[in-house]
Amino acid sequence: MLHSSGEMEQTQTQQYHDIYHKTNNAVIKALQRVFIICFFLLGSLSIVIFQACLQLLLPWSKIRLQNGMNQSKKAFIILLCLILNMVAPSSLNVTFETSRSSKSSSSANSRFKFKNRAIIMANHQIYADWIYLWWLSFVSNLGGNVFIILKKTLKYVPILGFGMQNFKFIFLNRNWQRDEATLTNSLVSMDLNARCKGPLSNYKACYSRTNASIAAYNLIMFPEGTNISPRTREKSEAYRQRARLHHVQLRHLLLPHAKGLKFALEKLAPSLDAVYDVTIGYSPVLKTEYAGTKFTLKKILLMGIYPERIDFHVREFKISEIPLQDDEVFFNWLLDVWKDKDELLENYYNSGQFKSLDESKNPSAVVVKQTDGFQHDALAPRIFSYYGMLAFLVFLFAIKKLSGLTVI
Repeated sequence: MLHSSGEMEQTQTQQYHDIYHKTNNAVIKALQRVFIICFFLLGSLSIVIFQACLQLLLPWSKIRLQNGMNQSKKAFIILLCLILNMVAPSSLNVTFETSRSSKSSSSANSRFKFKNRAIIMANHQIYADWIYLWWLSFVSNLGGNVFIILKKTLKYVPILGFGMQNFKFIFLNRNWQRDEATLTNSLVSMDLNARCKGPLSNYKACYSRTNASIAAYNLIMFPEGTNISPRTREKSEAYRQRARLHHVQLRHLLLPHAKGLKFALEKLAPSLDAVYDVTIGYSPVLKTEYAGTKFTLKKILLMGIYPERIDFHVREFKISEIPLQDDEVFFNWLLDVWKDKDELLENYYNSGQFKSLDESKNPSAVVVKQTDGFQHDALAPRIFSYYGMLAFLVFLFAIKKLSGLTVI
């Protein structure tokens, strides 16, 4: 549902109360924190058990196995949405701009949706950025098709590491000589599957909706490499001096690194539908503040300190619009994108909302505004249906195993 600017302002000033603010009793708050931690761990454990069941029951069918893994991936973001709905019910606003001539142009009654095969690049302010971007894919019906690039150390986190490996997230050492082969294998596999030439393809599946839903991908990337903070800002400034980019002055962003993004674009180009540049703004945050310090994962999930409003400004690029032939030309293109993002954030901090840069430059631009939240009316039934189904399957498998042991 689209909202007029007046309706959006009303929504943005609305107060949201999480479970931590419903009482001032320290003991109850401590119990609530314990409940959230246990709920997350048990939910994650049930997803991992479900994945193990799939591997035991469906090793003979790659397509059915992958479909099940995608459902488990969707179940995880639903679990996170349910927790955020309880502890950090932020208002989520999306501003999306595209060209009237584009096939993806949005009419006055449409909703924003990512395309099935896309790269999503965004500025990195807080450690929860990936959750909110995953939510954008979730409301685009692609919650089970998200891929995220992570540090390799996270691969060995108990329970979660096993689950993320089954999600086929990409784990890197941040050393290009070691990471190039890993990245190549992951990206080539995504591209081939999307074009019905990979291991998830067969004649029947390639002409069905099932294959499209299994082989879709939303690859989330942060070209800055890390979230912005005083320490990373110093490193970015040193990088700017070494690269002799004296003409580039970013007020709210770190300098982007082009190599990984260009590599991903080249590998996925044959199947890529779109590249989305997402600029994220958190409110209330002042120009002089760092959102990553104000809204840490601990504060959001365990202390009830969270952004009242999260704003996304989304710009869509076609792969044909991006210069991939030359490294320097591509880097300059990316710098121009980042300069635009910096201007968007400057306007955001001054006015409290994103203002499209293309409205003045390009009269044919279509700007769509919509407001959602984790408390969205349609979200709760979907959360409970997926999570309930997952718990039921785990329960059946456990009963079957216990029955077998009893008989023996």
